[in-house]
Amino acid sequence: MKRVLIILSVITLGLTNIQCSNDNDDVIARQDDTHTLWVNDMPFVIAANQPGASFNTTQFMTAPTNNTAKVRTFIMVNQMESVSDMKTITLAVSYPATQATINGTYPIMQTLSFDENSALISYMDSDGGFGGEEFNATGSVTITDNGNNNYKLVFNNVITQGVTSSGTKTITGYCQPTFAVINAPGKK
Repeated sequence: MKRVLIILSVITLGLTNIQCSNDNDDVIARQDDTHTLWVNDMPFVIAANQPGASFNTTQFMTAPTNNTAKVRTFIMVNQMESVSDMKTITLAVSYPATQATINGTYPIMQTLSFDENSALISYMDSDGGFGGEEFNATGSVTITDNGNNNYKLVFNNVITQGVTSSGTKTITGYCQPTFAVINAPGKK
């Protein structure tokens, strides 16, 4: 028994002294290291969906005009301590109905076009709203459908103009969460 305790003590001490070569107190840990999304150079750590609480959602529909386009909307919510800390990114993407998948790069526009590949983005936090319809936003987003409602979204220097406040928000990096499907009237 004494021998077992000594072995367990040595293993425990060894494990407590293991350090990663890139340990840095300034780096904020991200959910499973797949989320590296930034807003104005601050991490946007996406909350994980849980039973009864969907923080990342997606909705799919065909465009209301002549069924010539498909539209997918993504909503991402940050990890937060309280509702007052909530930040959201909403991304709507339109692509031709003849396109088999959503995979591709979409320019951010001021309005969602049902005639061409386009994306519309908005960002909300305690400072107010940024981007959205009729407000200046630039950049692009690259989307890859990994299957099972898991999408990789790459934000290519997206800059949104303040709607309810002055200033801009710059969204860069990528995220790859699994999204909960809400009110999906059609299959993707």
